Amino acid sequence: MDTSTLLDQRRAKDEAFATHPQSPLPHHLRHDFGGLRYFEPNPDLVFTVPVEPADDSEVRVETSDGQERIYR
Repeated sequence: MDTSTLLDQRRAKDEAFATHPQSPLPHHLRHDFGGLRYFEPNPDLVFTVPVEPADDSEVRVETSDGQERIYR
C-alpha cells in the first residue's frame, strides 16, 4: 500500500470515529475528537508475503465480557 492510500484510510477511520453511529467513542467526545495518533508511514516496514490457506482448526478467543467465541 502506498503512503497516499494509507493516509486516506487513516482519514476515513478518523471520520468514522467522529461521526459514525457505531463509533466506539461516546457521543460527548466526538465533537472534539481530533483523530487517532499514528506512527509516521515508513516504507521500510512494508512487506509482501505469501498468503496460505489456514487449516480447519478452531480458535477459541475469550471476549471482554468473559464469554468464549469459537472461530474457524
